[in-house]
Amino acid sequence: RRASAAGAGERGCMVQDDRPYVVQLFEHRTEDLKLVVVGAHFPHRQLGSALGEAIQRVVNSTGVDATLLIADTNMNRPSAWPLCPASLCASSADIMKALGVARAAEVLATDLLKTCCLNPPYGFAFEFDRVIANFGTAMTTELHDDPAPGWAVGAFHKGITARLIVPVSNSAVTMRTVEEVLIS
Repeated sequence: RRASAAGAGERGCMVQDDRPYVVQLFEHRTEDLKLVVVGAHFPHRQLGSALGEAIQRVVNSTGVDATLLIADTNMNRPSAWPLCPASLCASSADIMKALGVARAAEVLATDLLKTCCLNPPYGFAFEFDRVIANFGTAMTTELHDDPAPGWAVGAFHKGITARLIVPVSNSAVTMRTVEEVLIS
């Protein structure tokens, strides 16, 4: 493990007793890299304020505003269908802005792919699953479980992997991916 939780963190629900989130500061063990990682399962049609407030508390207590969101957002891309309301269709920048994340207009995000959900009648019609960062220089997306495995049932989502390119301070390495820096 090259990164570890670094103390400041919060967890809770985006709505009463439902839609969990976790917000945690991570720090690389050898590189000068700190980031706030957010994992969340958004509610349908409402964002609420709990997650945004938790992110702000962690950012304010640590001074670190580099934020990586990994979420089932339950929101499609803007204009996914005619007259799609913002509560159902939002850009990654719009989501980060609604959460009060710094530099929301400059985010990098995974491609919006039809990863949700196996259950009928729609069958992978929705682009809800995203990784969004307000730092880094580039991001790529890899789709997994396509086609869905035979054992998948119910509200199964296809997996995605994001590869985020981040400059680091080590003079021997000018660019690394978050995956390479945080995992392995």
